Amino acid sequence: MAANITTSFNFTWSDKPLNFSDVNKAQEKKLFLIEMSNLLQQNNTKEPKGWTMRISKGGNVYSFMGPWGQAVAPNVLTKSPFMDEVWQDVAVSNALNNPNGGKAYFIHQAGAYFDQAANPTLLSPWYSPNAGAFCLGHSCSIVSWSQHAHLPTTFNSSKLVFTRYTNCGDGVYEHVFGIHNMATDPSVGPPSDTLDYFNTLWWGVRTSAFRDVVRSSSSSSNLTEITPLPNWDAVGVLPVSQTAGYTVFAEYVRFDSPTYPLPCGSRNGNGSFVPCSDVANSIPLTLKLKAGPKSDPGPCYYQQSLSEFFKIYTVR
Repeated sequence: MAANITTSFNFTWSDKPLNFSDVNKAQEKKLFLIEMSNLLQQNNTKEPKGWTMRISKGGNVYSFMGPWGQAVAPNVLTKSPFMDEVWQDVAVSNALNNPNGGKAYFIHQAGAYFDQAANPTLLSPWYSPNAGAFCLGHSCSIVSWSQHAHLPTTFNSSKLVFTRYTNCGDGVYEHVFGIHNMATDPSVGPPSDTLDYFNTLWWGVRTSAFRDVVRSSSSSSNLTEITPLPNWDAVGVLPVSQTAGYTVFAEYVRFDSPTYPLPCGSRNGNGSFVPCSDVANSIPLTLKLKAGPKSDPGPCYYQQSLSEFFKIYTVR
């Protein structure tokens, strides 16, 4: 652990610009439990090490702010307000999971989907209840009772999750969690609440903040760039055992650099360069950007989110 670490904890919700969709923004207060920060500069784009995270009652991260802006997805779906597009663990019983038969078995750390079409009497999102939280030094430990994601359900949740977040210094934090199956005897049925499939973590970032992804391999020291980024439903699940234990999500950071004036061309159109001081015979060059055809595997296009963030016209 690095020296000279500073950490702050805040247990009182405050309305801050977290850059979430207006569709679900009002729900954020209902799930808030803790705000944790490493107190480093969060506007330093040259050394982006400052961060502030918000943790829900379920013990999962739903906001992670830093010099890159907001890393967590914008949460635009009304039926999953901070239920799905967050950083959480998910547990499944393969023996009981039967989505085609109307009996989906997915236990979300965050809570249950807010699907009022399927649940007309559900007036508010059902977030996983918190059983306890303790913060000291540079760590926060949280215990919560995870809930089935799909309501109504015939299943009970036997999943108790223990989560700990530690500020390790120098912009690094550690996320540790353990799952306890509270079923009396998960090996005996019916029902057999054996939890045998886990998303650890169910996790993702905004491509507007971290646009480049490289994946490690258990059989090679080389990193594989994932480009172009495919849609979720087009990607198979990669077992952790086939990786070296990590994936890298990298942001684009614009460093200040000297400005270089464009050279001047000849007015006679012969393609030669003429000193700009020769006003009579020179003409300033103009750089024009044009998007390539859709058939081009890597066309340039205007990046509105990055342009707004860096306050400069940005293309990718």
